[in-house]
Amino acid sequence: MFIKECMTKSPYTVGVDTLLLKARELLSEHDIRHLPVLDEKKLVGILSDGNLKQALASPGGERFLAADAMMPDAFAVTPETELATVVEEMARKIRLRGDSGTGWNSGRGFYNRRCVPSSCRVT
Repeated sequence: MFIKECMTKSPYTVGVDTLLLKARELLSEHDIRHLPVLDEKKLVGILSDGNLKQALASPGGERFLAADAMMPDAFAVTPETELATVVEEMARKIRLRGDSGTGWNSGRGFYNRRCVPSSCRVT
C-alpha cells in the first residue's frame, strides 16, 4: 500500500506568520488536529493542537505565531512511498525522541497516524 492511498490530498495549511488564534480557529472549524506549516510554499513544520494549546497557555500566547509553536523537521516522502516505510519511520521517531509521530508531508498531500492500520500502530 502506498501513502497516496490514505493521505489528505489538499490539507489545510498555515503560514509561519499565522497567529495561533487563527490556527486554532482553523483546527476547530475543520475538526482536525494538525496543520502543516509553510514558509512560502516550503514545508517547515507541523502545528499540532497540543503544541498550540501549550503555547496559547503561555504568557503572551495570544501573540504567538505558528512558527513559535510548530514542530520543525517534518518528514517528507513522495506519494509513491510504501505505507510500511512511513510507519517504520514514525515508530523509530517515537522510540528515539518520544515524538508524537503526528504527521508527514508526502509531496502532494498530508498523512497522519490515524491512517495507519491498527495492526501497525505503535502503542
